[in-house]
Amino acid sequence: MPTESDLSIETISKRVKEVGRGPFLFIGSGFSRRYLDCPTWTNLLAQFAITGKDFGYFLTKANGDLARAASLLAEEFHEKWWMSPEFEESRGTWKSMIKGVSDPLKIEIARYLHAMGVGKAEMMPAEKQALAKVVVDGVITTNWDCFLESVFPDFKVFKGQDSLLFSNPVSVAEIYKIHGCCTDPTSLVLTQEDYKQFRERNAYLAAKLVNVFLEHPVFFFGYSLSDNHIVEILDSVMHCLGRDHIGKLQDRLFFVNWSPSAASLVLRRSFFKVGEITLPITTIDTDTFTPIFEQLSLTQRKIPARILRYCKEQLYELIQQNDPTGRLCVLPLECEHDFSKVDFVVGVGASQALTGARGYSAFTRAEILEDVLFDNGTFDARSLLSKTIPTLLKASRYVPVFKYLARLGIKTLEAYKASGFRLDDAVLPVVSPKKHDNYKKHAAKLGVRDLQSIDKDHAMLYCQHLNPALIVAEELGDFLRTNFPGRGHRVETAFGKAVCIYDRIRYGWPE
Repeated sequence: MPTESDLSIETISKRVKEVGRGPFLFIGSGFSRRYLDCPTWTNLLAQFAITGKDFGYFLTKANGDLARAASLLAEEFHEKWWMSPEFEESRGTWKSMIKGVSDPLKIEIARYLHAMGVGKAEMMPAEKQALAKVVVDGVITTNWDCFLESVFPDFKVFKGQDSLLFSNPVSVAEIYKIHGCCTDPTSLVLTQEDYKQFRERNAYLAAKLVNVFLEHPVFFFGYSLSDNHIVEILDSVMHCLGRDHIGKLQDRLFFVNWSPSAASLVLRRSFFKVGEITLPITTIDTDTFTPIFEQLSLTQRKIPARILRYCKEQLYELIQQNDPTGRLCVLPLECEHDFSKVDFVVGVGASQALTGARGYSAFTRAEILEDVLFDNGTFDARSLLSKTIPTLLKASRYVPVFKYLARLGIKTLEAYKASGFRLDDAVLPVVSPKKHDNYKKHAAKLGVRDLQSIDKDHAMLYCQHLNPALIVAEELGDFLRTNFPGRGHRVETAFGKAVCIYDRIRYGWPE
């Protein structure tokens, strides 16, 4: 392992190159204060304490808890917003969108932030120019303002936790605004109730973010290492990764601390305690971010990020479509083109060329389970169903097949019978053994979300007996991705059964 003295500014670009993937930026409120002169959360709330009481009243009543103080303020602001002539214009625009007592406060905070634009031109111009040139795959932020959209105008924006959970991000040229965005006021995570709901769904968010941490360097800007909100998010991601994978984060996590007294940029090896897990990190103390941004701009892309993201999105859609049609369009990379008018077609080579000398007979059940959950394989469905899975079924009937049948347009039992595939052990419904009747009785009272509070081994047994009509496929998928044992680790039978249930519900046909 390199020593402390080996760390220098060039370490940043060197490590990015070693990983082989573009970095992600994890951006906090300090960024907005630096470039937009945004107020702190306390001062922002204080500006909207216009109900006749000083914000100190709400803050002390909440015992210093800002989210609770925001809830208390929102209750009184709700009355003021609906009754005061001051907000008549705003009511005319937004009243049809009001669904909860905190929405009026969120709307006015969002309007205030949106009016700030992209900051004062004279604030940190050199840093802003350097930031605009960085080569990154994406940005994760808890900020509500639109500064990052102005820096990365070609990036796709996911606004709020729901937007990310119920979409299929491709981790290229994307901004994940996990606490919402001022352009969608009701998406803001502001009050105590908002944070409670956010925490309840942290495991699902972590399942979406886990590949970011496994596959990319991550640079944190604008956060304190003592920030409870970032600690909670990281805690969920780390539990999703599992202790066995923490070592993979070595040399990939950078926490940048702005220090006006720093005489020069200083990199140090350190450790960050997240719950019961200790993360290896590199801290960077600096009075200017420009050298860091310059290091992150040294990597050159072979394909522009916006085009690469478009290709990955369209490839995903192509896989989802069972009978894709369209025209092949070839354009020079530097060409400006309206890509929404392009029909996307992908040409692929022979399956043996794609899989190499290994061949389809060598793929394992664990690899198929992983592909069903993470969609990260490059399997040819027909070869898998005709060569791989029949062999695997001789050892275990718990092999998922419906995803690959669906790719071939086989979506009914009749179509399966006419296909010629011999996969009855996997296709026909499985009768649960009597020895698990006790689990079956208790499972009738449970939903997928209840499984999170049960230890993993028992949760998988309960999972087999949940009422399929009550299972939301994506919830089950996120739960299984969170508990995936990891490549190279033994896959227990109960987990394999649970993946088969997910495969049947998401891709199968009605019984």
